Amino acid sequence: MESAVRQVTRDKPGKKLVCKDLVIWPDGVHSVFDAQFQAVHTPLLIHEWKCRKNNRPGLYVDDLDWLCRFTAQFPDVMGLATTLYRHQDQWQMRGAWVRHGEQEAPFEAGRPR
Repeated sequence: MESAVRQVTRDKPGKKLVCKDLVIWPDGVHSVFDAQFQAVHTPLLIHEWKCRKNNRPGLYVDDLDWLCRFTAQFPDVMGLATTLYRHQDQWQMRGAWVRHGEQEAPFEAGRPR
């Protein structure tokens, strides 16, 4: 379920809002907008995910870059980037948490070890 969030500060002007794949809001907040329709609220977590059918397990660099910039600007927000992909006829998932502008070590799930 996509939801709008504020765009991170950039050197050049652009969109004020962008849509992200899954956004979890704090109690009592249901969107980026306040009662006057101003974009003021910040989520607890932003999850960006992709699905690849070409056996390429890497995470999307653009998603990680954006999440790093957003969590640096809004340090109370956690980011999560995940990619689903096929590996030896099994679906796998690779992901990485992003906090305080930094990507943590990637993790994998799905393949029995």
